[in-house]
Amino acid sequence: MTKEEKKEYRAAYYQANKERLCAKQAAYRAAYPERVRASDAAYKKANREKVRSAGAAWADKNPEKRRISCAAYRKSNPGKVRAANLAWEKANPDKIRTTKAAWSKANPEKVCAKSANRRARVSGAEGQHTAEEVRQLLSRQKRRCAACKKNIEGGYHKDHIVPLAKGGSNFIRNIQLLCPTCNRKKSAKHPIQFMREQGFLL
Repeated sequence: MTKEEKKEYRAAYYQANKERLCAKQAAYRAAYPERVRASDAAYKKANREKVRSAGAAWADKNPEKRRISCAAYRKSNPGKVRAANLAWEKANPDKIRTTKAAWSKANPEKVCAKSANRRARVSGAEGQHTAEEVRQLLSRQKRRCAACKKNIEGGYHKDHIVPLAKGGSNFIRNIQLLCPTCNRKKSAKHPIQFMREQGFLL
């Protein structure tokens, strides 16, 4: 019998006796867990690429099962997951920077909101706002600077109308969107002072 014939014979035998063989294997694994773990570890160590390819192929065919399995593992092993994530981040700083930069470019409103909320916490100001509230504010301002009315679709700065340093809150009601030039001019000035300097108030 050739090698191919033996392979075909074993495959046919397995298919014909699948339930019995699976039950036998399950019973063995339950009876000798340490021996099975050692055997599995040795096999994985000796066949890393083969195991990785098989795992990737299974994941592609079973995305929902993989999601459930990963979620269960994360829930049962939070310490291991945290340690693995930290180790990966430490070993891949360039990938982390590239991923963060791409996310920031694709989500400017979220970055803006996150930055403002962080500054508010540091200064002790009350309130916070979301990226969705910023998007709604941009729409209400008709995508124009609140001061000079210049179109700001290409980029804008988020300004606290009453500066945090002067007791202003971080709620969306105290936020306006300015073009970079107007925001630099306003800086931490009180809104009345700033508007008078721009000639809008006497």
